[in-house]
Amino acid sequence: MLSAMSPKMSQKMSTNPPAITSAQNEKIKFLTALRLKKNRQAHGCFLLEGVQAIIDAANANRAIKQIFYTTHAMQVVTFADIVARQPKCFLLDDKVALKVSQRDNPLTAFAVVETWEKNIDDLSVTPNGLYLAIDRGRDPGNLGTMVRGLVAFAGGGAAVILIGDSVDFFSPEVARASMGAINHCAVYCATEPEFLAWCNKNKGGIHITATVPRGGVDCRTLPYPRPQMILLGNEQQGLSAGLQSIAHDRATINMVGAVESLNLAMAASIMMFVATQK
Repeated sequence: MLSAMSPKMSQKMSTNPPAITSAQNEKIKFLTALRLKKNRQAHGCFLLEGVQAIIDAANANRAIKQIFYTTHAMQVVTFADIVARQPKCFLLDDKVALKVSQRDNPLTAFAVVETWEKNIDDLSVTPNGLYLAIDRGRDPGNLGTMVRGLVAFAGGGAAVILIGDSVDFFSPEVARASMGAINHCAVYCATEPEFLAWCNKNKGGIHITATVPRGGVDCRTLPYPRPQMILLGNEQQGLSAGLQSIAHDRATINMVGAVESLNLAMAASIMMFVATQK
């Protein structure tokens, strides 16, 4: 539970520097520029929003480059301690924070954090690992929700593999939907040929279960030996034939109602739950 501001922190706040009051400030322009993927890739960093998300990043030892905050954010002692240790921190006027947040209910803190994306060749499988591999996932809300579930089910060893033309792991929408869980999740990227090559090289060391909408084995009956990789397909097109062929098992979530398919994040949550009950 987040604690209230201590007298010591209250005294420290009185010595804060003047707030940034203009959205035309170069630092603010840089923050808003990080909403675009091309700028995140060019600078190797992304925009993390919210007091708790920044606390999570600090707890996960992520490389925080800059912190921007309002006086309201400093009411949280844990956050104020992080600010005290961070050399590059900037106070924001509430109106500027509102423009950075771009939300009706504005957030009060923002951080510039280094990205940690790696190529799949850098993935080292752990004996009890649980991994999610997502083929061309395009919805940032789905990805953020899946990351949140993966961290919940897999713990500190959580890792997601994004295959092909997938949504950017570090987009603000993904970070927001994950509720800060992206800070505790490794991320690897691969083209489909790179992923297939990695699987062929490591197939004896990890069990791959492909999730298919129909024609697979009832997902509740499979053994899910560890290390386990759950492979999920694009929201509209599903898994490619090549990716299905690399799997040891093909799982289907049985449905009795008149729906064609489940939301990808919902399907992933069901698969992770079933896999961790074995």
